[in-house]
Amino acid sequence: MQYLNIYCPTNRTMVDFDPFIKVVVVGDQSVGKSWFVSYLINEKPPSKDKASSLFDSQVKQIEVDGIEYEVTVWDTPGGEEMKKLRCHAYPETDVILLCYSVDDQVSFHNVARKWLPELKRHCRGVPKILLGLKSDLKRNSLKPMVSEKEGEIMQLHINATAFYEYSIVVRMGMRKKMTAYRKSCSIQ
Repeated sequence: MQYLNIYCPTNRTMVDFDPFIKVVVVGDQSVGKSWFVSYLINEKPPSKDKASSLFDSQVKQIEVDGIEYEVTVWDTPGGEEMKKLRCHAYPETDVILLCYSVDDQVSFHNVARKWLPELKRHCRGVPKILLGLKSDLKRNSLKPMVSEKEGEIMQLHINATAFYEYSIVVRMGMRKKMTAYRKSCSIQ
């Protein structure tokens, strides 16, 4: 992968554009970060025999607007005892995915109490996307769930660029794939 030369109108010169994107995924333990990263990169859940590591980074080539990017996604440990080590993942981060589980009120409240202060210290100015994971659990649970409205309010509170509930994203992607599949399968 090469650097691209792009014209910068503010100083009227050509600058090198770095097509490498570093994404760091943070959130409490057991909110579904590793599952999400595996599905994002490999389009399937993580294998059950895969040993967890301190930092798990995975790379995917993605083309956007005719430009090929190399996206590296860092899955970080959520435990408080890993805080000092986790901070080594932050330098040169381009995007933060800030995760909570919709069936875990504590993980939701930790977005503002725990994760936002840590990100302000180590990733000031880095865009954040708030992700509510495990939204498929909403259908059959008796536990109090974090609502989409609460997620939207949290997005505004922490000044996140966007907010998504993950199963909704999967459903939209699957809907697109199923539509394409149906069009390709005509009865003759």
